[in-house]
Amino acid sequence: MKGVVITGGKVPAPGVMKLIASGCSICVVADSGLDSAIAAGIEPDFAVGDMDSLSDPSLLDRLPPGRVSLADRDKDNTDTELALTLLKGKGCDERILIGGSGGRLDHLLAVRALFDREDPPAVWVGDESIAIGIGAGFPRSGVKLDGLAVDSAISVFPCGAAPHVARGKSLYWPVDGLEWDRGAFSLSNRRFGTGCAVEAVCGSFLVILPLDSIGDFGVLT
Repeated sequence: MKGVVITGGKVPAPGVMKLIASGCSICVVADSGLDSAIAAGIEPDFAVGDMDSLSDPSLLDRLPPGRVSLADRDKDNTDTELALTLLKGKGCDERILIGGSGGRLDHLLAVRALFDREDPPAVWVGDESIAIGIGAGFPRSGVKLDGLAVDSAISVFPCGAAPHVARGKSLYWPVDGLEWDRGAFSLSNRRFGTGCAVEAVCGSFLVILPLDSIGDFGVLT
């Protein structure tokens, strides 16, 4: 089952958010993610967090009391982590994260760190980019990229435990043989011909693409 978390920070356009949410069984908002959900016309199923960034606490009245889980501000887990944990508890084995880009660098790195864990989100969607997890711990072993425009930036970063081995097809700069575990990454690569794809042979990776280049989100299928 697929679920989505909408968290604080910058988010994509309302149409993209609604498209993603429509393909998910459960939508959870974390703190000010409720503001973004309402602005996009999305009615969430659950809300979690300390709500210290929510624009108006009365917005929580849109949900039944049993669907709101308030947390102390002084806690061990971030609001985003709490929302992802709730989705997992509801049986969502594929979780999409919306938001979390822009703003404080420490918050951005905290979201990035989620992808080094054993049970990471499958996809992270920011305001301009989408990061698709492939390989160990993710639902996908690779991603096909023929739907991208030829000049679209394709970036690949290792995540999770070593070792890492990737295989690329029809990329302008080959990613096969890169020493990922010595700090290598592929930044602003691009499609070169047909059959373009990135596959995780060993370990896991984040494939980061421009959000406006994937049209109807079909790059995920």
